[in-house]
Amino acid sequence: MSFDPALKERFGTFLQSDSARQAMGVTQETLDSLTQSHCLLRVQTEDGIELYPELQFDDSGSIEPRLTQILQTLLPTATDSWTVLYWLTTPLALYDGRTPSELLREGTAAEAQAMFTMAQRDAAAWKWLS
Repeated sequence: MSFDPALKERFGTFLQSDSARQAMGVTQETLDSLTQSHCLLRVQTEDGIELYPELQFDDSGSIEPRLTQILQTLLPTATDSWTVLYWLTTPLALYDGRTPSELLREGTAAEAQAMFTMAQRDAAAWKWLS
């Protein structure tokens, strides 16, 4: 499986189900449950391959703690999970081009709260638009 280099640069790497399960040390049922409860982001390619963006995992294979709240806010109202992935990887001029994903992972508590507030606004707008 290969991606356009620009997309790979934007999204980083992906794990397939087997690799995600191994990295997290969970069963397929747990992986599915985390996805269905909007605690884990899974995208699907046009040919049906399920992928988990690596940007949502910390070094120990756990889901980035600040990300779960964002996913639970955005996923229920997003057109699809790719929309949320684009949201997480959009450079923000207000934050010197850093992305929400970077701010959640490496930012201050205030920056993470700002991302949550932004997610709430965007989720409300997406809900209104649908």
